[in-house]
Amino acid sequence: MSNKISLLVLLFILSLIAACDVSINAANRSGDIEDDYVAEPLSSMSKKYANALEVSNQLVEYMKAGDPESVYTELLSDSLKKTLSEQVWKDQVSQLTYAKGEIINYKKMQWGFVPFEQDGSDFIASIKIVEHEAGMMKYSVVFNDDGVFDKVVGFHLKERDGVSPPGEF
Repeated sequence: MSNKISLLVLLFILSLIAACDVSINAANRSGDIEDDYVAEPLSSMSKKYANALEVSNQLVEYMKAGDPESVYTELLSDSLKKTLSEQVWKDQVSQLTYAKGEIINYKKMQWGFVPFEQDGSDFIASIKIVEHEAGMMKYSVVFNDDGVFDKVVGFHLKERDGVSPPGEF
């Protein structure tokens, strides 16, 4: 009898969950757990990061056009420029192009946002998946979590090796 009651309670709970519009998108990204290279509108939870997406897309556009100078002069924060000279930036972009080839494509409305804290400061990483001639890369474009998201304070690259678990770069 107790097994039947447990089964009924479980079925009731599952039916309630199924009736709700539940999202397990804990990573705050486009796509789902099986495919994160999906273009879709920003979710209600992600709309506050719309400018971070726009600046991230501009960074990819400049790099696709072979214009690392514009990334450096227009998008990088003054604090990042103090630690990274324009020549070092250009050299790093050249190394990326040499290793992975030119950018072939990316989806403007593919997005992922990962908030994190470092040294007592809050940041948001805007994740873009970018197709290069020699493979897919994940670009992590880092901003101060200040609600403005207009200047890049960090930039990291990682080869895309399948779908990342939610909340990971």
